[in-house]
Amino acid sequence: MFCSLCFFYYEHEEDHNIIDINRLESLEDNDISYKETTTEFDKLFKKMNCIKEKIELEIEKVNNSRDILLDEITKSFEEQRIKLNEKEKALKSELDLKVTELKDKLEKFYIESNDILSSCERINKAIQNYEKNNDNNTKIKTLCYISKINKVNVEVKGILQKSFENTEISFKNDNTLDYKNYYINGIPKPKNIEIEQKDNKLYISWNLDNSYLDMGNIKYLIILKDDKEESIYESTNTNITIQEYKLHTDYEIKISTLVDDINIDLYETKRFKTYKPNNTFGLFGNSNPFGNNNNNKPGGLFGNNNNVGGLFGNYP
Repeated sequence: MFCSLCFFYYEHEEDHNIIDINRLESLEDNDISYKETTTEFDKLFKKMNCIKEKIELEIEKVNNSRDILLDEITKSFEEQRIKLNEKEKALKSELDLKVTELKDKLEKFYIESNDILSSCERINKAIQNYEKNNDNNTKIKTLCYISKINKVNVEVKGILQKSFENTEISFKNDNTLDYKNYYINGIPKPKNIEIEQKDNKLYISWNLDNSYLDMGNIKYLIILKDDKEESIYESTNTNITIQEYKLHTDYEIKISTLVDDINIDLYETKRFKTYKPNNTFGLFGNSNPFGNNNNNKPGGLFGNNNNVGGLFGNYP
């Protein structure tokens, strides 16, 4: 068998390779026969066929899965599109309602403002006419003009004082509308007044609603009043430091805003009482035995000028 196989390969090999007969005989000596070899081959061949069939089944499975998934994706997005369309319609309807509401408010305010402006124009013409005929004007006529002008002044102040709100609308990434309110008119009223007595000074602060657009021309009028007198201050900041005040006194503070030097009677009021600093007694009080010039520190041996006692008490 091996010899015939040897001659077969010998006749068909173009490069004249000769199979080692001794090696073939060695395989036979080791009980490796043709039958065993072919039997093993058959098994391996069948396994490869099985693998091939499995791969073919998996390919078919993948294709079928793709078709099923495509249907599911299409259906899911169709449902989402239906919901998105419904949400889009609802959002557009909400926007239309809000815009209509804002336009109605703006138009009413426009009509109101325009009416006042027409009154101002009539008064302005009347004033020009009055000044041209100044020599012929009687006292009664002058008083009549003053009355009409004051009436319009009150109406104009009412419009300037009126806080009219508008809304900025924006579209957010989560498919919702965002509303930010702001004022297009009005004079903001100070609020949240805070008062601190420290270092022989009054530190006063307040804040405003930051929804107002034009905040650049604002000043503040501060009136500090006790039962006998009042002091008036101005500030361009939302705080002020007052050094001259009375101790152990009831005060009322009123703060209003001035816009373009127009003052509207919109005050934020707060009442408070000043106190006398607590006295700290001791032989020397602090490291300076003769007192010091910092009025918020306790006195030394002889006290100081801030009614803080030293060894012999305060100066009268």
